[in-house]
Amino acid sequence: MIVYYDWKEGAFLHCDSFEDSQDSYIPLESLKDELILRYRRIIPPKQLEVTEENKKEEEKGKRSKERNIGEVVKKVTEWKKLYTHGINGSKSHTLKEAANIVKVPRKTLSDYLLLLKKGKKYGFDFNMYSEAKIGLLRLFVKLKLANEKAVAK
Repeated sequence: MIVYYDWKEGAFLHCDSFEDSQDSYIPLESLKDELILRYRRIIPPKQLEVTEENKKEEEKGKRSKERNIGEVVKKVTEWKKLYTHGINGSKSHTLKEAANIVKVPRKTLSDYLLLLKKGKKYGFDFNMYSEAKIGLLRLFVKLKLANEKAVAK
């Protein structure tokens, strides 16, 4: 998957995927002085190798890579529901207790919540990029904040 930052739109746009054999073009009017290009090779699950190390990591329950944006949205939503309503309408939990139930550290969830709020504020398309890694949202917010500061000067 290849995405580029369109300065005119103020967002990352899908450009091409590796499987396509045709050429793709980026309109010149959407570029400024620089081109920010991101690409990621998407490997179908059938091609992933199952090794002893992967099995051990799965058994431990630890993740080896950063989370998908869709997964982050689900975890943060569940965490906030546990904090405000509790389980099945019972007493609500503290933020730390709710984080323990969700099995993600509280500081990480707080960071994700802030990222999601800023992404929403700046118009990030969560549906389109739900399978992308959270680093894409971090970059989007970082670029928007830098752009906002540059405009303010």
